Formats: sequence, C-alpha cells, structure tokens
Amino acid sequence: MAELELDTFTLFLSWKCNFTCSHCGFSCSPQRNEKMDIKSARSYIEEASTNPNLKMVAYSGGEPFLFYEELKELMSFSHHKGLRAGVVTNCFWSDSPSTAAGKLNELKELGLDEVITSIDDYHLEHVNINNVKNLIEAAISLRIRVGINILMTLDSQIRKDNLHEFLNLPEHLLKNPENAWMRESSPIRVGRAKKHFEKSRLKQYGEIDLMGNPCHYVIRNTVVAPDGSTYACCGFGGASEHGPSSITFGGNINKRGFNAILEGFKANLLLNIISSKGPYVLLKMAQETDPTLKIRTKFVSICDVCEEISSNLQLRNILKKLLNELSASVSSTTASILEVQNDRIY
Repeated sequence: MAELELDTFTLFLSWKCNFTCSHCGFSCSPQRNEKMDIKSARSYIEEASTNPNLKMVAYSGGEPFLFYEELKELMSFSHHKGLRAGVVTNCFWSDSPSTAAGKLNELKELGLDEVITSIDDYHLEHVNINNVKNLIEAAISLRIRVGINILMTLDSQIRKDNLHEFLNLPEHLLKNPENAWMRESSPIRVGRAKKHFEKSRLKQYGEIDLMGNPCHYVIRNTVVAPDGSTYACCGFGGASEHGPSSITFGGNINKRGFNAILEGFKANLLLNIISSKGPYVLLKMAQETDPTLKIRTKFVSICDVCEEISSNLQLRNILKKLLNELSASVSSTTASILEVQNDRIY
C-alpha cells in the first residue's frame, strides 16, 4: 500500500452553531452544547505536531468564531510550532468591511492562510450576503486564500459561474486560484438534510462518474470531534450522532492517542482503497461477491458512497469478510516471497 501521510489536522471545536441550516449533516444548532475544552485541544495539537508531514491545523464545527478568543489561543499555539492555520466560518461576525479585515488580520498574524465559507441559497436563509462579501474581499486583500463551498440542488440559483454576480465582485477575482477556490457539492442525506432534502431535488451520479474517482482527503485530513472521536476525513456525515458507525471512525483520541489512531488508519486496507481507487470500487467488489446485495445505484458524491457503506450493514459485513480474506492472502504471498528471498540471501 502507498504511504498516506498526514497533511491537515482538523479540530471540530464544537457542535454549537448560531444557525440551524436545513442541509447540516452534523445537525449543528444553537441548542447543542458539546464543546472541546481548550486544554484537550492543545494536547491534541501537541501530539499531532510530532508528525513531520503535518502542515496545517484547521478549525471547524459548529461555528468556531463563537469561541473567538479560544480560537486565537489555539492558533497561536499551533503557529509557534511552525504550522499554518485554516478556519471554516459562516460569516455571521463579518458584518462590516472593517470588522472582517480586523479579525482576519489578527488571525493572519497567528498563521491563518486559508479561510473557508459557504454561500448558496440555503446558507443565505441565515446570513446576509454582504457578510460573505466582506470576508472574501478582506481575505483576498490580506493574501489569505478563500475557499467557497456552494451547496447545490437541482433548483439552486447560485452556482460557480454566477456567484460573482450575486456578490457584485469582478469575475476574475474569484477565478484567480491564488485568491480563491470554489466547490459545488450536494448535501448528503444525513442529519437534518435527511429530513429536508428529497432525493428528487439532488443531482446524483452513477458508476460512469464515480468509478475510479479516488478520495484525496482520507487520512491526509484527519479530524477530531468535540468528544475526542477521531475520523480519517472531515466528511463523516451523521457521525456527530452515530460516530462508531462511520467507516472512517478510528477510536477516541483520549483513550488511544492520536499517533496510534493514525497508524491504524494507515494500515486500514479499506481506507487505502478509498484513497487510491475511490469508494465506488468497494461497491462493485461487494456486488461481485454477493449478487443479492441491495445497494443504492445513484449518489451525490463519493462521500455519499462512503455514507452508504457506513449505513448498510449487509454491505459492511460483505466488505469486512472480503477485505479480511484479501489481507490474509496478501500476507501469505508476502511471507512466501520473503522466504524465497531469504533462501537466495543465505
């Protein structure tokens, strides 16, 4: 298996958010009070920072800017270890150009070089579009790269190709990759999205689009939730409610320690296949093993394929048996090769 190295370490600081977005797979809301204490967060960063490949500590949630002073303290801590910082925000706080520039400049001095936000029909039910514009303009002027997620459904009005019109910004400003990246994605039907988004509203894809589509984030962007649950990627859908059911769940960092969990991820054959070949190939492997297997045929993304694997018990059991047999076969073959090599050496 190719070596998968940690690049970004993401802390979901809380599940509290001042918005209650209909698409939220984590079911964040003002009523949720689960929160990572700062002492634990510092210890997680301390352990992860011993990894020589780590480049960035990212802060997400929930809404990290609800805990702005703690966010600054953690960024300062990671910055002194030579690590860059990223943050995800809904822009509730950037209600003026001066406020946006002031806070982003503070964070830039603590290592911030990427800020990610969302703008689409569904987020704009909760935040003024000018808040998002303030953030984007301030970040670009400070040379902080902006990531813009756009939630897509078949009836969406805002898209990548017309976003600049909604924001009243020059098109070239957003299309310059040094300034920003934009990504369209559809909601996975977990958390609140399962209640609010019917399948008929979603753009879905089949085998021709998903086969051979690898995941570039698994293991490379490892995530810790407020309670210490640790996952091999940030797209774990309903994991805030059903964490152990996610195929990317590696255990609790408070019990196992980060380095042990990371080594477990690297040795996980399923995660390695997802990284190199994409999760859809796992569906085909399972179907070939058991043609009676019932699975969905359409998905909104490869993350949605992982959600199917996580939630379909029959599929999981087939894959578990199949991959265990494959691992045993590989181990046996490796042992035989080593025996031959040893004979040649001695």
